[in-house]
Amino acid sequence: MTNLTKQRYIIRLHLKDREIATWILDDSPLTIGRTPENDIVINNLSVSRQHARIEIGPKGPVVHDHSSTNGLMINGGPVQKASIENGMTIQIGKHVLSFEAEANGSPASGATTANAYEATIQRTSTHRLADPAILTEILDDREREYLIDTAVFLIGKSDVADVRLEGMLVSEFHAEISFKDNQHHLSHLAGRRKVTVNGETISECVLQDGDLIKVAGRSFVFRASV
Repeated sequence: MTNLTKQRYIIRLHLKDREIATWILDDSPLTIGRTPENDIVINNLSVSRQHARIEIGPKGPVVHDHSSTNGLMINGGPVQKASIENGMTIQIGKHVLSFEAEANGSPASGATTANAYEATIQRTSTHRLADPAILTEILDDREREYLIDTAVFLIGKSDVADVRLEGMLVSEFHAEISFKDNQHHLSHLAGRRKVTVNGETISECVLQDGDLIKVAGRSFVFRASV
């Protein structure tokens, strides 16, 4: 195949079944890692600084593990080097990369990272909850209220987070409140600053009315309804 007709692939980064960002894999390899010099940056401590590389070989896409600490998983098994077929996924910690052969004539784009995540949140947010909840931040001299009226409510350093955090060891998407099975669930997504509910460190829990949440030194009270 010539470069003009060579198959390209769309790579999508997912966390908890949500698409975070997309990239195009063509003649140029893509590196994966935790640090900013990588093409695909996954800001999570389970990801090594230079974790892996993806490139198109003579027979299609190939992923190489760069002796990472936690490795790569394809179809539930660890791999060091593997060919990737259309529709396959690679798991790196809690994150999943999916591969889709680009259809002829599809528009090409580079990494969209936060912009792609923002678009995903905008699409998700078109459905408003009939019974929104409220997150009330407790400040020294006042309170600040955040309306939770969508199925996904994000807390972190990202510009698209619903509650913006600052400080060291805080992830772009540090925690989320998701609405499923008619309940609000709080999840610690990434970052070394712990998330607590009523003084107990959690990775995920169902929120109850009046729960006290602490994230990165900030305190919030969850109210189940407006």
